[in-house]
Amino acid sequence: EKTYQQTEVWNQKNYDQTEKWNNMNYDQTEKWNNLNYQQTEHWNEKNYDQTERWNTKNYDQTEKWNSANYQQTEKWNEKNYQQTEYWNNANYQQTETWNARNYDQTEKWNWKTFNQTEYWNERNEYEQYKLANFNYDMQEYFTS
Repeated sequence: EKTYQQTEVWNQKNYDQTEKWNNMNYDQTEKWNNLNYQQTEHWNEKNYDQTERWNTKNYDQTEKWNSANYQQTEKWNEKNYQQTEYWNNANYQQTETWNARNYDQTEKWNWKTFNQTEYWNERNEYEQYKLANFNYDMQEYFTS
């Protein structure tokens, strides 16, 4: 009987203690859950705000760079166009000058060659005439 009662007392005590701990653990868990939830909400809000700030900053910076790059590209395009026009014009002028010079030089050489050929033709004709006369004179001399 005594052992039974003692066991009952311990059982009751253990039950009460377990209930107490369960309640304590439940309350503590609820507190932590609540704290964690609030902390998470706080960080989510902070991260959202920070992300928004960075997104805005990055967008603005990207816009600035896009604008700067566009302007620079336009400047280079214009400069390259002007430079190309300059070189095209310079090359055209140079080519025209060389064409004119080459034409003049070719004309000079053509006339020089023509005149030289005429000279040699006349000289050869004269030499042949002299040779023919010499041959005729020789023939007359030896046959008379």
